[in-house]
Amino acid sequence: MSHADSPPFVVEHRGGIHVIQFTSESLIDQAQIQEVGSELERIIVNSGHPKIIIDLSTLSQVSSAMLGVLINLNMKARSMKGQIRIASVPTSIMEVFKLTRLDKLLKIYETTEAAMLKF
Repeated sequence: MSHADSPPFVVEHRGGIHVIQFTSESLIDQAQIQEVGSELERIIVNSGHPKIIIDLSTLSQVSSAMLGVLINLNMKARSMKGQIRIASVPTSIMEVFKLTRLDKLLKIYETTEAAMLKF
């Protein structure tokens, strides 16, 4: 369920690392996914050499469009000599990552703290 008045995610800054935490349990609405993608790309572009952790712990489902957004964000960050880490992936979403082989493309960590240690 999408709430137009609440942002789709919050950003926490931890020592030069942007930690993204989603505020809903699903990202399946196309308009919301486009908004998320645009906002995250803006964060990547504005951060120079981006160090981003995307925490998926609140999500129970994502659409294939959101998977595409993650791939595009990863490529954008790498083109800017930055990195994206994915953290706290729920089992149901991890299964999708494995089926689509995104677990091979994206750097995935069990927790945000584990991902932070790898920067």
